[in-house]
Amino acid sequence: MRRGTIQVICGEGNGKTAAAVGRAIVRSEHERNIIMIPFLKGNQPLRSAFLKRLEPEFRIFSFERKEERYESLMPGEQKEEAVNIQNSLNYARKVMCTGECDVLILDEVLGLLGHGILSCGELESLLREKNEDMDLILTGRVFPDELTDCVDEITRVENEK
Repeated sequence: MRRGTIQVICGEGNGKTAAAVGRAIVRSEHERNIIMIPFLKGNQPLRSAFLKRLEPEFRIFSFERKEERYESLMPGEQKEEAVNIQNSLNYARKVMCTGECDVLILDEVLGLLGHGILSCGELESLLREKNEDMDLILTGRVFPDELTDCVDEITRVENEK
């Protein structure tokens, strides 16, 4: 059996989530199941409606309660939502340890670093908990250089125009 990888899709450009979903779908052609956990994007049922049609092979678990993106929330609401985001991280840790899926997408998890919800050390610790056979895909705008040795592949997405 092949060893799972840790891939990062980052940068200022658009399409990071779409690229992660595309990679996961390619892997699902080989009878693999996928879990995606979005962060900082709010609870957006319409956005995930299409992907829900891919169940049971592709499942989305969002623990955020507010429909608005994290950045749009008032400070008190951000504090409440940060608790829900921690629940998302705890679920991600459980999935990674138990091998509940073959491909796990942590969408916009890198954004948690910039908001102080997650530290680089905590993310590094989370990456170490990955089941050996699982593919893990992380997305977000900024990927810290100090985590480079923890991942197998980094793809940068930039808009030219």
